[in-house]
Amino acid sequence: MIRMICIQPKEGTIEPKKVWGTRWNFGYAPLALFTGVILIVACSSDTGGTEPAQLVPTTKFIPLLVDLKILEEHYHHTYLRPELYVKSLDSSSAFVFEEYGVTKDQFRNSMNFYCQQPDTIYHIFESALDTINLRVSSRM
Repeated sequence: MIRMICIQPKEGTIEPKKVWGTRWNFGYAPLALFTGVILIVACSSDTGGTEPAQLVPTTKFIPLLVDLKILEEHYHHTYLRPELYVKSLDSSSAFVFEEYGVTKDQFRNSMNFYCQQPDTIYHIFESALDTINLRVSSRM
């Protein structure tokens, strides 16, 4: 979202002529190009990735993702600044991984694999969001 700020000129001064896009001509063009290339490479739909040796199945991955997200939101709501809770969150997430019988590396490798498959990751995130919304609405 681009935020526009309107400043009223002082009385008797001449407002400079504004030319659309002048900010993009020099200063932000390399950054915009770099960001675009990174997004294209990161979001490519190449499904040629190899399946990790210990892939966490989606039936276990979705509830694990939900619990990790709820834990992260609890810490964020309590402390607001990530630098204050990052170590506590890391140690608390170890208990969640242990509960599901999954290591952090297995989770990370599985996430990377699922991210290479747009339909699968969409289903995972949609299911996780539905589960979180159901838990929140059942508490009200």
